[in-house]
Amino acid sequence: MGLENLFCWVPWLIKWLVGWVPHFGRLHLFEGGVKVSGANYKVLKPGWYFWLPHFSNIYSDNIVRKVIELPEQLLTTGDDVRVRVGGLLVYTIEQVDVWILKNDDPDQGLQNEAARILRDWVRTHSFDEIQKSEPSDQDDLTMTTSDAVELQFGVDVCLLSLTSFAKTSAHDLHHSGAVRTGKSDAQPLMISVGES
Repeated sequence: MGLENLFCWVPWLIKWLVGWVPHFGRLHLFEGGVKVSGANYKVLKPGWYFWLPHFSNIYSDNIVRKVIELPEQLLTTGDDVRVRVGGLLVYTIEQVDVWILKNDDPDQGLQNEAARILRDWVRTHSFDEIQKSEPSDQDDLTMTTSDAVELQFGVDVCLLSLTSFAKTSAHDLHHSGAVRTGKSDAQPLMISVGES
């Protein structure tokens, strides 16, 4: 048995002892937080707080306006035109307890949900309808997003809009929307290796 095995319990002991020391922290004006003690929690406002790690913990996040640029997707419009679509989501956190405690990875979850809503919206409109739409015509996209995510994530959606929209001849190898399934004209993408 080496010396490293003989003293492997020392870090655990230090961590256990530090758990009895009161910790002090501060929430700034742009932050919201939750203090969790067992099965109970308390929403915190900006200010100074202390906690004992063995009995409670504090989780915080920035609650001012946030912007997520949605990754571009290869989709098919309602009239079967292949397009490349990008979007922008703007939101603020209204219920920090829902945001932190009821979502494992809220940023990624919200991004995925907004991308799904954008995908469904593009699939139900024709290419010309989307191409000719004004920013004010996309308000229903923002409202649909608000209805779908506000209670689930505790956010206030300010905007979900298109940032890019163009025809494309690209194919989606993962079949996530470029080729509709169940259509008679949907053909699998064939990749051939050139002769040497």
